[in-house]
Amino acid sequence: MKKALTRASTSALLLGSSLALFCSSAQAMDTFFDVTAAAGIEIYTNAGWGSGVAWADFDDDGDLDLFMVDGPGDPAKVWRNDGGGTFTDVAAAVGIIDSGWGKAFVPADYDNDGDVDVLMTNYDTAQTNRLWRNDGGTFTDVTAGSGFDWADQATGACWADFDGDRDLDCYITTYGFTHRNRLMRNDGNGHFTDIAQSLGVQDQTGWGYQPGWFDYDNDGDLDLYVGNDNFFGGTGNKLYRNNGDATFTDVSVASGSNLGMSSMGLGIGDYDNDGDLDVYISNIHTGNRLLRNNGDGTFTEVGDAAGVAVYQICWGVDFLDMDHDTYLDIYACAFGASMLDPTGTENWVFHNNGDGTFSDISSQSGADNPGISYCSAWGDYDADGDLDIVMTNWWDGDAEDLPCALYQNDHIPVGGSASDWLQIDLVGTVSNRDGIGARVQITTSEGTYIREKQSGTSYLSSAQPAIHFGLGTATEVQTLVVNWPSGETSLLENVAGGQKIQIVEPGEDPSSVDETGVAKLGIESQPNPFRNDVRFALSGDAGGVQFQIFDAEGRAVRILGAGSTQWDGQDTYGNVVPAGIYWVKATRGSEVVASDRIVRVR
Repeated sequence: MKKALTRASTSALLLGSSLALFCSSAQAMDTFFDVTAAAGIEIYTNAGWGSGVAWADFDDDGDLDLFMVDGPGDPAKVWRNDGGGTFTDVAAAVGIIDSGWGKAFVPADYDNDGDVDVLMTNYDTAQTNRLWRNDGGTFTDVTAGSGFDWADQATGACWADFDGDRDLDCYITTYGFTHRNRLMRNDGNGHFTDIAQSLGVQDQTGWGYQPGWFDYDNDGDLDLYVGNDNFFGGTGNKLYRNNGDATFTDVSVASGSNLGMSSMGLGIGDYDNDGDLDVYISNIHTGNRLLRNNGDGTFTEVGDAAGVAVYQICWGVDFLDMDHDTYLDIYACAFGASMLDPTGTENWVFHNNGDGTFSDISSQSGADNPGISYCSAWGDYDADGDLDIVMTNWWDGDAEDLPCALYQNDHIPVGGSASDWLQIDLVGTVSNRDGIGARVQITTSEGTYIREKQSGTSYLSSAQPAIHFGLGTATEVQTLVVNWPSGETSLLENVAGGQKIQIVEPGEDPSSVDETGVAKLGIESQPNPFRNDVRFALSGDAGGVQFQIFDAEGRAVRILGAGSTQWDGQDTYGNVVPAGIYWVKATRGSEVVASDRIVRVR
């Protein structure tokens, strides 16, 4: 029997209007079908409070493959998409070998070489996280010496280039009073350095489950939201505003986003189509929360008013346009009424009514998975334009194990045309190769809509990398604008719907130097970030080497004197340079032998 909504008294008011909207909208009749067995991924995961799932094309054959953590003691899975609706587990064959207490699977091209690498966080305090580098469709374990080789009850993770140096950094939450979160800065040479404490984003007492990068204030850089579980008395959720110079300010209280709740999963997207990003947060039986972005740096919590409070325990949550009506709907994984009462475990599917409210269409959707679910991710695995959903399960509420589930979306076009969607693959050149953090805005005959590319979503999981738009009754995008993290802009006009396109960022990397010699030597810059002075040391023969400083736009700032290995933060004319991103390159004659990214803070 379908669970009853246990909301506040506003539910009755919402029901009438929602029912009318539901009955009059063809898109609300979309149906999902459970294709788990046919797809060949009917496995039972050893959940351990969640096993992450992630969509990515690791073998570069054009379709989405599936990464899946299998819990403590069981090997991780890499399901290769065979192209005909079936998958084959190739984890061992491609080099993904691990049987620790894996939590999150988060793919990203951390080395900017054009293929998908993958990070798996580990909850076991005796086993480290794992970082695998993709070498043309097979993986090499590069954990040792990468900076990720620490064990501290890691949970969620998300990638982004927070400091604007073109490579992807990673924020990782940990769970417990004696554990602290990490901000792993990409040093550009395969190594990462934890700088969370120096930037004040370690959130020592947060009991973190899932972080998320997004530009909440529309200023062009990525801010950080951290969902914390305060069940054991930890702090509320945190919002760290990016100051634009690789530093952060805690604006949790000022923004109204410092919710004290048992946060599990995060969904980030513009559900009300007003041009800024909102946040949906799962919770225990005290109710999920929806933070509506007011556009002025503050949020208002509207979960009850919107009809999505769900007074049951939930974990993974996703914003996605399931029916292509231009509005983001919600999918939520359910655990049950409480930790001691795992009844009413069917997952929730909420249709966005377009007026700030949602209708519960869980039963009608066919995707109300009947068991205890933890992690979910959306992706168009069958390449038909609409979004399918995968999730990991535990059991069915009656002590019977339940396999993971894959639901295929059988979308019914809103206006009768199969061209009511558009997907966009981004390829960064000046920005990070994945284009993570890019903001895409489209305008159609129906309106203007935004998406922001993310990595690390829902709960311990990651959705497909391609950006997806439903177009409603429109079949063409009049204008499409990509605002890249670098500040570059791409503009396309009159783009037909019903297709997946690739957009390559214009220009070349302005901060790059002659990379032909970079691999010969390495530069260690200390301290980094720095305030007054920074010293440079080469890993090999420094004879005849001279250091030169460039800003993030590639403009020469200073050439240090022969034999000098220290920069005082001043330009050629003795002016103190602004806080921000800079590059040092070591040259021997006309040859560049090494380079490093350095950050000056106030």
